[in-house]
Parts: sequence; structure tokens; C-alpha cells
Amino acid sequence: MSILNKGISPLIAGVLLIAFTLAVAAIIGGWLTSTVREETTQVGTGFALQINCTKAVLDIIDAVCVTNNITIGVSNTGPISVKSPSIYARASDETPCIVTYTDTIAPGSSVVFRNNCGFTGKTLQFVRVSANCQDQVAITMEKNNIGDAC
Repeated sequence: MSILNKGISPLIAGVLLIAFTLAVAAIIGGWLTSTVREETTQVGTGFALQINCTKAVLDIIDAVCVTNNITIGVSNTGPISVKSPSIYARASDETPCIVTYTDTIAPGSSVVFRNNCGFTGKTLQFVRVSANCQDQVAITMEKNNIGDAC
């Protein structure tokens, strides 16, 4: 008589079921461990980047508008270089002017940006300067209520 006709003893069936369950648990546990480790590494890297970029500081030294030309002096007072500054200026009548540059502002240095924004007969009201820290985190500084007639 074959083993199928006699049936498998309950003890062997229990041992096989436990062995199968442990094998599946080991596979799932290994997968979860590697997934969690990978996610933790990615989060840790992003968190370190954000903490490092909190040291980056932009300062708008001056923002003036003379005969349609906006001149904005920006200083990087932090210890980290920032790249690709973007200027958003707004006239008192809500007319916007957006300009992006490819410059890198080194730590401790200042840069002057000039642009014709078409604000003739208007008043420069607001300026925001943004730049990228380590190509991922945006650093921003704003100056409001400028009131400079163009």
C-alpha cells in the first residue's frame, strides 16, 4: 500500500506545515528587512541634505527699480554655495517679473542681478530670490513693501 492510501501521520503533517510556514516567514522577513534598510538609507540621506542646507542663507542687500530696470543685490551669508538663482519681482499693480539665472553664489559672496521687467510708471513692491542648495533644496529670501518707483 502506498503512503497516500495510508495517509500522512498528523505529526508529520504538523511538522511539514510548521516548516513551510517558517520558510515563507524567512523569505518575507528577508525581503522586509532589505526594503526597510533601503528606505531608511534614502530617508537618512535626504534628511542629512536638508539639515546641511539649513546653513545656506540668502540675503537681499538691496532691491531698486530705475527706469524699468530692476537691480537686486543678493548675498550668500551661509557656508554653502547655492546655484541657479531665480528672481520673482512684483509691481504694486500685481504685474510679475520672473527671471532665472545660471550663476553660482559662493559662500560669503554677493551678486548683483539686473533685468528689464517693464514696470514703467509702476512701483516695485515685492522681490523673492530663490536658489538651489546641493541641487535639491530651495533656499528663499523675500523683501516686501519696497515702494521704489520705476
